Amino acid sequence: MKLIHKLLAWHVILSLLLFSGCAMNASDDAPELIEPVGMEPDTTVVYRGEIFNVITLEGLVLPQVHDLYFKAGGIIDEVMVTIGSTVKAGDVIARLDADFYVKSLESTENNLAYNLEVWALSEKMASAKIDIAKIELKQLKNEGAAASAIGLKEIEITELENKLDADKALWELARIELENSIEQLREQVEGSVLTAPCDGTIVYTTAVEGGYAMADSSLFRLAEDENLYISADYVTSDQVDKALEIYGTVGGKEVTIKYEPMDRVEYLSRNDSGKNMSSTFIVSDAGDVEVESGMSAVIFLVTERDNDALIVPTCTVRQDVNGFFVYLVDETGTQIRRNIKRGIYNDAYVQILEGLEEGDVVYAGN
Repeated sequence: MKLIHKLLAWHVILSLLLFSGCAMNASDDAPELIEPVGMEPDTTVVYRGEIFNVITLEGLVLPQVHDLYFKAGGIIDEVMVTIGSTVKAGDVIARLDADFYVKSLESTENNLAYNLEVWALSEKMASAKIDIAKIELKQLKNEGAAASAIGLKEIEITELENKLDADKALWELARIELENSIEQLREQVEGSVLTAPCDGTIVYTTAVEGGYAMADSSLFRLAEDENLYISADYVTSDQVDKALEIYGTVGGKEVTIKYEPMDRVEYLSRNDSGKNMSSTFIVSDAGDVEVESGMSAVIFLVTERDNDALIVPTCTVRQDVNGFFVYLVDETGTQIRRNIKRGIYNDAYVQILEGLEEGDVVYAGN
C-alpha cells in the first residue's frame, strides 16, 4: 500500500510537469532546459509501469453520537448534566419521578404474594374434600351400598376434581398476569433512570426538570470519546464492494478503515427529505496516528489497477470520430497517426492495450 501512495505522489508530480510542458509556455525567467540526447522536443516514450484509478472522498472525523431517551414516559425529576458535560459510562444523566411506578410495583408484588397464599390454601381445602369423598366411596363399597349411591359418590368426586383443575388453571392465568405486570412495572422503574452507555460529552439536550419526557423520545445526545468515524462524500455500497482496495488518511497519515453501509430505511428517509447524503467509514485501526474529532480526512478507493501496463501520458492521446489515436514519431521525426485501444486511464496516464509497443516514441505536444 505504501508503494501505491508513493506512486500516486509521483503520478501527480509527473502529471504537473507533463501538463506544464504540453499546455503552458515557459516564463522568460525560467532556466533553459537541456533536451535529452536523441529525443525530439514534445515527445515521450511508451513504457511499462503501474497504473490505477482511485476515487477520493473528502471527509471529516466525527465522534459516534448516541441518542439517549427514557424507556418510560413521565415527569422529569432530576437532570444531572448540561451541554458540554463530560460523563463516564454508568453515570446517571437524569431521573423521572417514579413514585407512582414504585408504589404500583410494591402493591402488585404484595397482591401476588397474598393471592399465592390464598390459592395454596384453597388447593389444600379442595384436595381434602376430594380425599374425604374418596374415603366415603370406599366405605359405601365395603358396606355393600346400592349401585346408585356408589355412582352418585363417584360423580361427586369427579366434579370436585374437575373444579380443582379449573381453579388451578384460573389461578395460573392470574399469576402470569400479575407477574407480567410486575415485570413491566420494574422496567418502568428501572427505565426512569437514564445512564450514560459510554464515556463521552453531552452535545445536545432538551430535558428540563419538571418537564414531561415521552417514552423512547430522544432528550440527550452523547458524543462518544473513543469510537470515531469518518463522514465522507457519498459513495454507493456497490462502488465500495467492487473496489480493489480501500484506505484512508487523517492529517496526511494512513489509517485502517471499515465501510459502514447505510441502512436502507435511513437511505430512503434522507433521499426523500432532501438531506445531504454521506458515507460512513469506521476508524478500525489508527496505528500511531492521533485521530481526534474535527480532523480532516480523505478516503481512497482503488477501483482499477495494472502493475505491468503499457503507459503514455494522457496528453498524448487524442480522439476523433474514428476513436482514440496518438501520433507515433518515427526515426526521421515524422508523425504518423496510430490508432490505439485504451485501457485504464486517469488524469495523468493512459494504458495502451493495442497499437503501441514498449519503447515507441509518441508526440506529446499540442
